Amino acid sequence: MYQPNQVQLPEHGYPYTTRATPSTYRLAFDSINDDYKILKIDNKGSSTSFNKIFALKSGCWRNIGNHCRGFVNNVCGEEDSLAFVRGAFHWIGKDNLSRHFMISLNISNEVYGEISLPEGICNIHGSQICLERDISVLQGMLCAYRTHLSPRDCTFKLWVMKDYGVKESWTELFSIRGPELYQNIGLQMVKCYSTSVCTKMRG
Repeated sequence: MYQPNQVQLPEHGYPYTTRATPSTYRLAFDSINDDYKILKIDNKGSSTSFNKIFALKSGCWRNIGNHCRGFVNNVCGEEDSLAFVRGAFHWIGKDNLSRHFMISLNISNEVYGEISLPEGICNIHGSQICLERDISVLQGMLCAYRTHLSPRDCTFKLWVMKDYGVKESWTELFSIRGPELYQNIGLQMVKCYSTSVCTKMRG
């Protein structure tokens, strides 16, 4: 296995401006090509911005375009954004009809795919406001979560995909409602749940 020590990344070709779009970077190992790769996407990228990938062996950035339906990326920039499962990165995108869906990018062949989200993650009704909607990894499986605000309180919901790529395998793990929930609590809830499961398994 190729094991790098320290590498300085070259410029990726985007000119810096004061209006530059925040980006998210994630590193993963490509076991098929025995190479380390870094994916860069604009957190709120549009059809005019292109995702890029850096392969350590080649030492350069390459444009890899966008998902054919990924009009806008919906990445919050958290430390676990761009969930890496089954050799692919995953994140939420939104098309030009404002429909949310999950984008996948295989790190080996660099081919985009699409995975269905749980139906409840996009169902916002009436006066409800979605504070966050994202995906992560829980016990090696894809999970999705949402926090929404209603006139009375906030609700957090967490789903896990038990059978990768199978829409029907999305399972709601739990739902929490309370006035003290807040935006960006989702990743903390996923980590707390993961820790509690690991503790029970060891006990």
